[in-house]
Amino acid sequence: MGFTLDSIITGKEKKPPIILFYAPQGVGKTTWASQAPKPIFIPCEDGIGELKYDRFSKPRTFEDVLSCITEVGSKQHDFKTLVIDTISAMEKIIHSDIRKLKGDNIFASFGKGHTLAESYFDNLTTYLTRLRDAKGMMIVLLAHCDIATFSPPGSDPYDTYTIRCHKKIQPKLYDWADIVLFGNYKDTVVTEDGEYGRKRSTAVGDETRAIYTRRRPAFLAKNRYELPFEMPLERQFDWKGFLKLIYRNLSDAVAPEEFGSNEFATVGPQQPTQEQEEEQANE
Repeated sequence: MGFTLDSIITGKEKKPPIILFYAPQGVGKTTWASQAPKPIFIPCEDGIGELKYDRFSKPRTFEDVLSCITEVGSKQHDFKTLVIDTISAMEKIIHSDIRKLKGDNIFASFGKGHTLAESYFDNLTTYLTRLRDAKGMMIVLLAHCDIATFSPPGSDPYDTYTIRCHKKIQPKLYDWADIVLFGNYKDTVVTEDGEYGRKRSTAVGDETRAIYTRRRPAFLAKNRYELPFEMPLERQFDWKGFLKLIYRNLSDAVAPEEFGSNEFATVGPQQPTQEQEEEQANE
């Protein structure tokens, strides 16, 4: 197909969002995702608890993960959201696969293991993007978080929450997702006068939790939909209201109730070949 002025596309993309939600343990990531429109889970770790939702068996290899995505993409069903719980645990599955192929020392060999892992994540995002486009499904990735020290040029270093995966993978996921959300308890620090003129700081909080949609020094977050900076993370999350906020300025985009209405299609390229893995490792 030629590229001409007649082929110019106007208007908004009619696609559901790709969401990455990361938070400390216990905040309620899985509960939040289980309330999304008709979700199907790929559970890469234990932690179902008392929750009831549709899910595949726990994958043991990265090929199992891709098989789950391909199954959803190649069969007729009424699921509207695919959830990976969690991307942090899936990274461990990828690392295990690489060790079986290349030996236990591959991750100690000048970062070659992590370089190989990049190709796996590239494959994952390709599969998920094609699933979203082919089946009209929303994609949700859940992740744990760590605290890391960030040293910006020309400024003092400070601590910030980051996605729990290797530093080479973090920007890939951050750039790829349409929405990156950070969730946490709303704790506050109260400073009081102590003995001998010293100040004493105490953290005070309850079960109140919040989701943040835009970056601050303490955490990474972003969105492409002009979402409010903070939203309450309640036990029963208002998914309907959340999706209305996403689509309020996208009059020609697919409506939330129409998720999963696209034509049947098969998704996914093949996994990286051995030659591709070796080329990645030698870069």
